[in-house]
Amino acid sequence: MAKTWVILVGHAAQALPMNVDDNLVLAFDSNYRFCVTSGNANDFNPPLPSGQDFNAGDIWPTNGNVAVAQTSGTIGWDHQNQGTNCGSSLRQIGGHSIIIS
Repeated sequence: MAKTWVILVGHAAQALPMNVDDNLVLAFDSNYRFCVTSGNANDFNPPLPSGQDFNAGDIWPTNGNVAVAQTSGTIGWDHQNQGTNCGSSLRQIGGHSIIIS
């Protein structure tokens, strides 16, 4: 049975192990831009929202939907200030990863 994982962006663990067909939801506690730093955003359907800005209280995907892990892989991600390009001034907190097996 698939599990649903919620990442609280801004307070997330360094690594999240998941399985193919597990569900993912991103919740934002502050205003951030979500950035995929390595791997493939398309390992999820819909793809992870790299380069998109979110406000405090936002949930992705919207309307009660979830992103479903489609294939095995490791995706690196981080968050940074809204309006900045991913990769320019990422917060230096060691990054995060989603490991799909």
